Amino acid sequence: MPKLTIIDNFLDDEEFLRILKSVEGVELPWHRQTSIGYGTGDFSTASQHDNENLIDTNKDFQFIHIVHDGVSIVSDHANLVGNLMQKLSPIAISRIKINCTMPASEFCQTGWHTDMDENIGGITSILYLNTCNGYTLFRDGTKCYSEANRLVSFDSNLEHTGVPHTDNTPCRFLINMNYFQQGVNNEQDND
Repeated sequence: MPKLTIIDNFLDDEEFLRILKSVEGVELPWHRQTSIGYGTGDFSTASQHDNENLIDTNKDFQFIHIVHDGVSIVSDHANLVGNLMQKLSPIAISRIKINCTMPASEFCQTGWHTDMDENIGGITSILYLNTCNGYTLFRDGTKCYSEANRLVSFDSNLEHTGVPHTDNTPCRFLINMNYFQQGVNNEQDND
């Protein structure tokens, strides 16, 4: 897999709308997370002084729903991502979470980070569930805008940051998946 791949219309319409309807509905439990990028989870390698234009976590936050915590499925709603994960064909899962962010008053970065330690390897895929002007920014300046049913996949050790939306979209929804695939970024040298 190349360092960065973007696929539009990743899921068929029926499957995509099934996921979107469930995420936008009232059945999915959400948990408030006050640190969005820097310092989130065990996989963040960012340092606080390396992040300019950070959001103010006292007023800016996201809601998350953890589906898989790296050890096991922890959600009663894991069926939401079953077909999606089957299409990605992971051999192991490090984490799956669904994010819901509120609009910001101005574009700001949530903090440069990687999703997994560079020595571990692996793949990060983000499925954007709705269209807004928020995006994922990579260190090389590449922007991947939040477009409904767009999947961006990249090496999990590629530094990136989220940039919350500023338009009138009520929420920005996405599914963040960290996983391993056979023969991709996790091969052992057998020589």
